[in-house]
Amino acid sequence: MLRKQAAAASSGLPWPPAAGAGAGARAAVGALLRVDPAGRLGASRGVDEIRAHDFFAREDWQAVASAEAPGPPFDESLGHTLASATASPQRPRRVCAGGCGGPGAEAPDPFEGF
Repeated sequence: MLRKQAAAASSGLPWPPAAGAGAGARAAVGALLRVDPAGRLGASRGVDEIRAHDFFAREDWQAVASAEAPGPPFDESLGHTLASATASPQRPRRVCAGGCGGPGAEAPDPFEGF
């Protein structure tokens, strides 16, 4: 197992063809996931180094930081509606698949009283 880990660390993991990631995206991910933390993208100049990377350089960082920037569309296929997902930001709802009192019933909180 250690041989596989060492090979992955030195040559990287293969990207599945279905990922559709371009060379720039693969380079950015590889630079962010380097084994040596000192060699990772952002380790020497912080966020400015990340923003300057070819993959991220075209982003409008002011728009990203803006409170008015639209977020990604909400994906209800994960089992929530926008209302249920934002009802309590301190404790996200976990919807039961069926054994907790019917469809849409909230699952017991495994961290209650922790």
